[in-house]
Amino acid sequence: MVEDEQAFLAVSRKILEYFRYTALESGLEQTAIDQCKTHPGPIHLLSTEMVMPRTDGLDLATRLSRLHSAMKILLAADYTAVTARARGLARSTCRHRSK
Repeated sequence: MVEDEQAFLAVSRKILEYFRYTALESGLEQTAIDQCKTHPGPIHLLSTEMVMPRTDGLDLATRLSRLHSAMKILLAADYTAVTARARGLARSTCRHRSK
């Protein structure tokens, strides 16, 4: 999970851990990239914001999916679906949620 709102990040992590998922969390894009490079197992899902301080969620998802090609992507923003289609991401690869 890549999220700069700490409260949202904490609640999301607790929910995932309640259901016995391992959650890697980051408030910064570079930390997420470093975690993906060093995580020993598969990463099944990337949940990230569309708009971030240093990059956008689609750019981050593209970079991280090169490291974990089977990873699903969940982007958060009201306009994500339109932007994702415009940038050429397949519907089966990318889902969005409104914040």
